Amino acid sequence: METEIVIGSEQLKQVIEFSSDGIYVVNQDGITILVNQAYETMTGLSREHLLGKHMSELIQEGKINESVSLLVLKKKKTISLVQQIANKKDMIVTGNPVFKQDGEIDFVVTSVRDITQLAQLKNELHRAKAMSLLQNNQYTFLYGEQNERYLFKGSKMRVIYDQIKHVAPFPTSILLQGPTGTGKEVLANLIHHTSNRQTKPFIKINCGAIPDHLLESELFGYEAGAFTGAKKEGKIGVLELANKGTILLDEIGEMPLAMQVKLLRVLQEKKVQRIGGTKEYPIDVRIISATNRNIKQQILEKQFREDLYYRLAVVTIDIPPLCERQDELHELILYFFEAFCQRYHLTKTISDDALEILTTYHWPGNVRQVKNTIENLLVSVSEDVITKDHLFFFQSDIHPIRPVAKQHLKEQMEQAEKQIISAILKQAPSIRQAARELGIHHATLLAKMKRYNLLHEKT
Repeated sequence: METEIVIGSEQLKQVIEFSSDGIYVVNQDGITILVNQAYETMTGLSREHLLGKHMSELIQEGKINESVSLLVLKKKKTISLVQQIANKKDMIVTGNPVFKQDGEIDFVVTSVRDITQLAQLKNELHRAKAMSLLQNNQYTFLYGEQNERYLFKGSKMRVIYDQIKHVAPFPTSILLQGPTGTGKEVLANLIHHTSNRQTKPFIKINCGAIPDHLLESELFGYEAGAFTGAKKEGKIGVLELANKGTILLDEIGEMPLAMQVKLLRVLQEKKVQRIGGTKEYPIDVRIISATNRNIKQQILEKQFREDLYYRLAVVTIDIPPLCERQDELHELILYFFEAFCQRYHLTKTISDDALEILTTYHWPGNVRQVKNTIENLLVSVSEDVITKDHLFFFQSDIHPIRPVAKQHLKEQMEQAEKQIISAILKQAPSIRQAARELGIHHATLLAKMKRYNLLHEKT
């Protein structure tokens, strides 16, 4: 004969209290009526703070990012989701409705399990796989003393990489053309370090950053007493210093015409004469030039010598902007992310939705902008996971902030402020959370919302 076991309410409370799963119960109005010890231990939230509170209050306070209980009350069915506690811990929560005889919900029982460690392990596995792909990629190489790497993943860059591997062993002059930030200096490094001159000097000079009257002395050097202010012992120019090695003439399109004539003579005769001197010094230097200008157009406009162009552009390599190299963006972003994490000893990760936003952005600043943006995110965002909420500038890029000629500066700044606040309000779970993300007081945000006629869509 079977014995029926009846559990009283006090016994049931003890069963719930000592369950290894977190148990959270709300009534039909969404107000917390029961929390067990396991939930307190998992979340770090005390039941004294939770009991009697409506779930929407906990969202407003930032204790949870969303409530499965409210969803169950709304949809009247069992629902599971991953919930974040205080922006730190990940929990898998399952809300189960308990119905009364009339079909209405009496209360909602939610079971909670901590999956923070599982999520961390998943992220670590993701990071390890990403690094393995980068390290095993045949288009990754080391250059310079910084031990930095540059990734050639996309089809267009693979063609350029193959071209460089083919021409690098020869002393041929190379002209690198492409928009600012596309990696011209990095390619120059690659050319030098894959040539037979890799153990010799590699000197870079920016033709646009040095005043015209100093550029000649930097390139060719000068003898003692050549001009007022000259060093008494004279100075060796970079063309001599780079003998047997390589010199990068960056922003060659900025070089004055008078200097172009003198450089052409050096390239033709392979000899340098210092300012104020009569002796000629033989040189054997490979010239790599780089520019973001259209040199052929400059030739038509008489701003660049055609004969010098043909001396510099024996081989021309055109580097496409990053917006034409979308197939390498994903790996490039992950590479910089991992590189800066290692450099700054960080253990941060990036969410899939944030990565999707970054890989579909058009990056007008090219590779340099990608690198600077990733570094900025890693050092500026305090959370361990970079999410889409940290990228509202990219999300609103479909409708970018553009200055209007007839607007005063104050009006343009107000327009920018309105767009930024609007973007944050769309993502934040509450107005208070939006104020915290903007770094302003709750009352200040309310005033600005009233001024700009903005609403919080989730209220």
